[in-house]
Amino acid sequence: MTVLPPFFRRHALVTLLNLFGLAVGIAGFLVVSLYVAGELTVDRGFTGADRLYRVASTLSLGGNTVVLGASTPLLAEPLAQDFPEVEAVTRASEEDVDLRQGDRTLTVPLLWADANLLQVLDYPLARGDATTALSRPDGLVVTPELARTLFGDADPMGRTVQVAGGQILAITGVLKPLAETHLKFTGIAADSGRGRRTGPTWWGNNGPMWVKPPCMPACVLALRHRRWRRGWRISCAVAPS
Repeated sequence: MTVLPPFFRRHALVTLLNLFGLAVGIAGFLVVSLYVAGELTVDRGFTGADRLYRVASTLSLGGNTVVLGASTPLLAEPLAQDFPEVEAVTRASEEDVDLRQGDRTLTVPLLWADANLLQVLDYPLARGDATTALSRPDGLVVTPELARTLFGDADPMGRTVQVAGGQILAITGVLKPLAETHLKFTGIAADSGRGRRTGPTWWGNNGPMWVKPPCMPACVLALRHRRWRRGWRISCAVAPS
């Protein structure tokens, strides 16, 4: 200890710079480690997560290529019919929706989804049945936070909210607290009961779509390299993308 004060007096600037550089290096390492650890946990809690693939669209314009993490909803039915490698296909569309409950109106991020979404992306439910929650056209599954915001401490199951424009949705499930996920939503509603909207086209990218082949990666490679009707080539990217 008697050696340190004279040393610091003689080399104070160098010592401070070294300590500052060491602190910045350690802080940078910790930040990067936390970021990488977080990224490796995103959407990894799904059953068969290593077999979940998000269908992407590749757009070529003027020599430039852009890969979009969305695809036309019209692709889902023929994709499931024409490719025996596909075990399940599900779609979702993200939208900020005005929900009216009583005299209050809340703007919330909502997923309009196929009835089987919770079997493919199996977010765990605290209340309700994942196999039937979205099978009815007015079905709505909410996060615990949205349930408390809408109904306080009352049981939310079976209660209704109104979408701006007149559609009535009934609470058919309550999610458990969500793990890290790339989708941002507070509710999942049945797309089958969605109000009037412009119909999808083959050239529109209306939302994300996922496929689940029974094996990985051989079946996905088969999808990637097989030509399909209308001259389309199927290309899949591992979810999340």
